Amino acid sequence: MYPAQAGGAVGGIEVVALFSQEEQEAIRGGLAECLQAVVAQQLLRRKAGGRVAALELLFRPGAMASMIRDGKTMQLTSSIQMGKAQGMLAMDDSLFTLLGDDVVTPEAAYETAIDKANFRDRLEGASIPLDAI
Repeated sequence: MYPAQAGGAVGGIEVVALFSQEEQEAIRGGLAECLQAVVAQQLLRRKAGGRVAALELLFRPGAMASMIRDGKTMQLTSSIQMGKAQGMLAMDDSLFTLLGDDVVTPEAAYETAIDKANFRDRLEGASIPLDAI
C-alpha cells in the first residue's frame, strides 16, 4: 500500500517513480504481472461529523498490465472510466456521489478531486456553488 498524497489508484501505482531508473522497469513488470486490483481512498470530513471514505476502484482489465509495464499509468484513468460496467469507480465519481447524497460539502469534495477543472465543471452543471474556492 502506498499512503502518499497520490489521490487515487493511478497515483498509487506511480510509486514506481520512487525507485532508481534502473529498477523501475523490473518493478513495473512485476506489478503488471501480479496486480489484480487497486483500491484507493481519501477520507473526508462528514457534514454531520466524523469521516467518510471516497473510493477509487481499478480492476485488472486486459490492457492494464501493458499500460503499467510500459509506464503509461496516466492512461489508467480512462480505463477506470471505460470499466464502470465492470464495477470500476473513479475517485471524482465517488466524491460526486458523496456530494449528491449530502454527506460532504462541495468544498471538501473539490479539494479532494483529482481532475479539479472537470470537477468544477460538473459542480457548475449541477448548479452546486463553491463557497470557499
